[in-house]
Amino acid sequence: MRAINGDDWSLYKPETNALWLDYLVDKLFNGVEGKRPKFAKKQRDEAVKKLAFTKDCSSAADFLKQSLSLFTGFYGSDTNDLFS
Repeated sequence: MRAINGDDWSLYKPETNALWLDYLVDKLFNGVEGKRPKFAKKQRDEAVKKLAFTKDCSSAADFLKQSLSLFTGFYGSDTNDLFS
């Protein structure tokens, strides 16, 4: 993140939001400080594989658009409300 914002944390850089999401996905499925979450290995591996694109996102909105199929299960088939 430091490379993106030139170590000036007052700047608004949407790419850093996507990097935070990538960090949170990693912590969600791989745990914190040696404490593994209670996901079955198969579920964890599948989710991490599906969310591997997060580092390539240009913003949090881009993350949502690219992962729309994953969020359909949470919001039903009408996910257009997420972007309006």
